[in-house]
Amino acid sequence: MGETGGSDLEPGAKVGEYLIDRKLAEGGMGSVYAGHHPVIGKRVAVKVLAPHCASIPDLVRRFVEEARAVNKIGHPNIIDIFSFGTLPDARPYFVMEFLEGSNLAERLEAGNLTATETRRLLRQICGGLEAAHRAGIIHRDLKPENVWVATPAHEESFAKVLDFGIAKLLDNPAGKSTQTGAAMGTPRYMAPEQCMGKAVDNRADIYSLGVILYEIFAGVVPFRGESFGELIYKHMSETPEPPSKHRPVAPELEKLILACLEKDPTKRPESAKELGRLLEQALPEGSETVAKGRTAVLGEAAPPNVTTMRQSVGEVLAAEEPPAARPSRRGPLLAVGATALVVVVGLLLMRGHQAPAPAATPPAPVAATPAAPAPGRIQLRVEGGPADKVSLDGREVAHGVAAFDFGEVTPGAHVVAIEAAGHDSETLPVTVAPGAPTLVSVALKPSAAPTPPPHGGARHAAAHAPSAHDTAAPGTLVPAHVSKPSRAEEHGLMDDNPFRKP
Repeated sequence: MGETGGSDLEPGAKVGEYLIDRKLAEGGMGSVYAGHHPVIGKRVAVKVLAPHCASIPDLVRRFVEEARAVNKIGHPNIIDIFSFGTLPDARPYFVMEFLEGSNLAERLEAGNLTATETRRLLRQICGGLEAAHRAGIIHRDLKPENVWVATPAHEESFAKVLDFGIAKLLDNPAGKSTQTGAAMGTPRYMAPEQCMGKAVDNRADIYSLGVILYEIFAGVVPFRGESFGELIYKHMSETPEPPSKHRPVAPELEKLILACLEKDPTKRPESAKELGRLLEQALPEGSETVAKGRTAVLGEAAPPNVTTMRQSVGEVLAAEEPPAARPSRRGPLLAVGATALVVVVGLLLMRGHQAPAPAATPPAPVAATPAAPAPGRIQLRVEGGPADKVSLDGREVAHGVAAFDFGEVTPGAHVVAIEAAGHDSETLPVTVAPGAPTLVSVALKPSAAPTPPPHGGARHAAAHAPSAHDTAAPGTLVPAHVSKPSRAEEHGLMDDNPFRKP
């Protein structure tokens, strides 16, 4: 069997040595499939770049660099990518290990993490990050969704760090996808220096892990807001509340979490290895007071049909409930890497609520219909601009702007292209979360050979007389369409993740 519609791989399609079984997840920039080896039966996950992305060199390069980064690290707590190739239609793919389980966000949501498992997973996450940093690789998008908790049938669970799609390879400083001035990552977990588009090192990952620690033990993330700008401002300027204000937290652990969240990178633990050592001291074996639950992490403007209150996990962690007493959260999913986009599945379940019928009348069965995801937004800032031309998914939407609001945009993966005379063109993948704004910050880089000035004298000047767009004040938005501003809280630039259950 072959492909359908020139894009999807059908069951039975051959990809390298492997046969496709089914599609697991899909986004605007790629798809993930389950597959197997026809002779030895090895189960794998196959990530294939979407056709419209395969024609963009920068996105193809990121796709390749993810596989390169993962194999350069070579650590048991980093997802393994072991094959790479190109389909007959020129789309690149890579093959990864297939793992049962769910991501850390889902485990926190379910409330079934024990204290012992929490200590083990944190130790392994620190070990994987230390290996990445020693290999000169910074993750830059560490968050619960990008930590896979694998649950093998006959062994203890273990952590796999995923998604090196926007990782910074320190031996490739010229890569446009990671250049200074482009704020990339998930805003809720981004370090202050990352929010400002500055150069980052391994301590940016330490900060992100500090946010995760805060979320695990306090039950909320340290900073919440109704807009992207508010959230970024808090990361850059506000001191987080002590985690103990939300849940009881041991003083030594609280001090360590706040140290990870220092604005000054030099005041954070100097390495993931050091952080792991300090966590071992703050969470000794036999201690069962390591966490007291998880509550809502959204801002006040969450959509009305989103479940914002999350199940408390405090009693589970305190009592060390035996595995048989905990609800199973295992799903037939995978842990795979992704390029700068990932398949969106969201942290929260979208569902309607049916009012109860009177007791005397049995309620008629009603099919549950999932609510459609709310549109998101893209907000663009151009440093060194204005940009002569701004395009979204190949369609021009504005020109002559230094800042631009695209208005309501369908959730999922998109491509923003920016052109400016005398500067290198920029092509950026952007993943839009439902009901949330996504900020794209770009610093234009001068071209090696400046574009010569146009000729033609008065005739040329008349043909290019300033328009309303050209005469707008610097920084003025010149929208191609008008839409109402969103008040939903920012969910993040890279929340599309293929590692959730489909």
